[in-house]
Amino acid sequence: MKVKPKMKVSLAVQVFSHSVGAALMTATLNKEIGLNTADLGIAAATSDFCTRLNRIFDCLNARSFNDPNPYRKGLSKSTRVEDELKKAVDWIKTIVDEIRSPVFPNLILTINGILLLWDRLKSKGLHDQMSTKDVLTELNKLALENVYIKKISEFAGKPRNGKTFLLQLTPDSNLRALFNTKYIAHQVIKWETLKKSEPPQCRRCQRIDHVAANCHMKYRCVKCTKDRGPGQCKVNSDNKEDLQCILCGKTGHQNRL
Repeated sequence: MKVKPKMKVSLAVQVFSHSVGAALMTATLNKEIGLNTADLGIAAATSDFCTRLNRIFDCLNARSFNDPNPYRKGLSKSTRVEDELKKAVDWIKTIVDEIRSPVFPNLILTINGILLLWDRLKSKGLHDQMSTKDVLTELNKLALENVYIKKISEFAGKPRNGKTFLLQLTPDSNLRALFNTKYIAHQVIKWETLKKSEPPQCRRCQRIDHVAANCHMKYRCVKCTKDRGPGQCKVNSDNKEDLQCILCGKTGHQNRL
């Protein structure tokens, strides 16, 4: 096989694609391309070559765990992509001497580098196995200037692409320095500000539009109108007649939005 010295990535993706491989295989099986027996074997081998390269491209171009293509889901607990990359290395080694091009030895180096990095990530903990302590440790390693983390908790909502963590920062923290951080433990991360449909309510003073992490007022009870801290109120929250809201002064409910 003659290999062009240079080929654009966009062209390579089109040529060595699943559709080209499938079309060649279909034409070969149906004997629609008018070749003799020997040439049909070459066509079948070419189809297999295109299909294998396309699968390698998919594995190396993964961007989302929700991709419908199983080979573009990225490296994860499922070993499908990892196994495919290992098979790809073994397969390329069988053709590297036959197709004398620096592309394939370099492709082996690339795949082996990814697999080595993946092994290191697994030893540290995968993105969906990291704990709040792991996240805090990795952020502290970055030594971000004027970023003061009060608390890290795991977000209880439905995960979209791996785990989601909620960070509580001091008011004087430098958010720009934090948001400019794109990687933690060699893994791509995305920052978003917390958006709620309701205004925040402080669990310390029960007032609106701020949270307890930034509150220095006295405790006010959530079940009555007294200045009582957590665990000090004897009112039974199951008995609505004893509840009194400190926000509106009415009885029958506690002061939560």
